[in-house]
Order: sequence, then structure tokens, then C-alpha cells
Amino acid sequence: MIKSRYYHDRLTVTEQKLYDEIYSGMMRMAEQIRLSVTSFPDDVMMEHIYRAIRYDDPALFFIGGRYRLLQKGNEISIFPEYTYSRARVNEINVNISRKASELLSAVCNRAGRDAVEREKQLYLYFQRNFQYHQAAVGNAGVYPDSYTLLGPLFDKKAVCEGFSKAYMFLMNAMDINCICVSGKARRKGSTSQGHQWNIVWHNGKTYHTDVTWGISEVRGENYDYLDISDESIRLDHMDYYGVPGCSHKDLEYFGNKARIISSERELDGILKTALKHRQEKVEFRLAPAMCKGSTNTTIQNISEKTINIYRQLSNGAISVRVTSPEGSGIIRLDLKYT
Repeated sequence: MIKSRYYHDRLTVTEQKLYDEIYSGMMRMAEQIRLSVTSFPDDVMMEHIYRAIRYDDPALFFIGGRYRLLQKGNEISIFPEYTYSRARVNEINVNISRKASELLSAVCNRAGRDAVEREKQLYLYFQRNFQYHQAAVGNAGVYPDSYTLLGPLFDKKAVCEGFSKAYMFLMNAMDINCICVSGKARRKGSTSQGHQWNIVWHNGKTYHTDVTWGISEVRGENYDYLDISDESIRLDHMDYYGVPGCSHKDLEYFGNKARIISSERELDGILKTALKHRQEKVEFRLAPAMCKGSTNTTIQNISEKTINIYRQLSNGAISVRVTSPEGSGIIRLDLKYT
């Protein structure tokens, strides 16, 4: 099922023709696919085409990452790698349809007909029901399903590639345009590593959604990486190219339903209000200019500030737990009053 062929449409005319021939052959699970070219395609072109095919259609779970090119006389053919037999693919496709129908029925019953709310409920469904498959990282040969939509739908666990493909498949099934995005991301003090997430269309506008980080950073429900802009996602995601710009912030949780703090005065204000009303949970995002030094330093400073402000307001004691996904600027406070 392809709602749009985003990556296909960014290929050259020659590459598009090869894409169409290879994709048609893959859908038939042809062992040999003859290509209408007179010269042997170079590796860069073929990798470009192969990547576009696999990104455009997440339902191609049965396609491996390898292939062979063979020239015999004037005839050039590609031999794809299939990870399942035709009979098994047919059986799995029936189960995918059944599982997707059940899942989306639950999502749509909660969300109604509004596309933004449907995505929100799907994002929350992933949070509540799926887990990140740490053992599969770097082990695609051992855990291949974790790199496809099969991991989330049937094993309830996957790595980022599997989650983004399943998310795209389900979003498209709800008639919401969504593509997979490949780049790098950095968290918990680590160097940047390869990562995959999604870009979604709502009312003609584009937004980033990283459902994988929505899962792995969950503290109850959170919307940190749902429908956010380039400016927000670039705090910890980078090196993604050839995708639509995401300049809109109207659906971001921080900045709409939760505050973005741009100064120490704003920070003092939100803490004083929360402490006066004895709120137990407080969350906000620090603007980039407020994110100075390491995360540990920021957490320590906010913890001390919260305790000092409470001492000025009350004779009681307070315990403060501050959490912050590395590099995100997001701060969550759990407060206990005694």
C-alpha cells in the first residue's frame, strides 16, 4: 500500500523507470527482474533506487537489503533477496490486515474523524503497547522483523526503523500522508548515531514525529516528539536531507499546552506558580539559549532553584525529582510536599 511515492518522485527520469520495473517485480516476488537499460547501473544509482523503494512502501517487509546484478549479453537483470517464501508472505499479509484493522479501530474509536487527534491516539498507542528492542540493535540478521513493520505489529517491539515503517503504514491506512526519514540523533551524552523517524502531513503542513523516542522516553504520557518543527527536532536530530521543511509549530505540545522558557525570570515565575498551588508535576522546555552546560548541571540548578523558592513560600519541606531527555531541553519535575 503506497499513499504517495515521495522518494520515487525525487529520482531522475532514468532512476524512476528502474524503480518502477524493480518495484513491479518485487510485488510479484520475481526471482529475476529484467531492466530496460543498456549499460550496467553503478552502485550509487542502485542503492539510491533500492532505498527509495523500501522507504516508499513499508509493506515490503519481505525484501532483504542485498541483491545481485547480472549482465548476460545485452540483458541486465537484478535478483532481489526475499526473506520469506511467497506462501508465507501471503499468510503474513492476511495477518497484517487483521492486526492493522483491530489496532486502527481502537485508535479511531477514541479519536473520532479528526486526523490530528487520530495521529495523537496512534502515537499514544505505540507508547502504551510497544517497547524498544535493545537486543536487536546492530543485529538485523538475528532479529530481522525488528527492522520492519512486523516487529511492532506482532512482537510489540522493534528498533527505530521498524517503528517508523509501522507508523507510516498505519498512518497511510488512516489516509494521513506520512513518510520515513533517515538521519542521525544524539542522546544521553552519546555521539550521533543513525536513526529513523517520520514526517507527517496535516492540512497541507509538515511535521516531524519520532515515535521511537516517544516510546523510549515515556514517563506516563508525553508528546515531546509528536508533530514538531525543524527547530525543535534539531536539538537532538541531525543530518537528514531531501525531505520537506517543517517550519510550523502550531501542533507542538511545548509552546502550546506546555511552556517554552526563554529567561530566568520566566523560569522563576512558572516555579513560583506551581509551588504556590502545590502542583506535583511540572513540565516545560528550555529555549536553546537557556540550555547552558551539561544536562546534569541544568538539572542540579533547577532542583536547587525549586527548593530555594519553596523555602521562601513555606515553612514545609519539599523533595524534587528532575528528569530531562539528554539534549532535548525538556524538563520534568516531580514534587512531593511534606
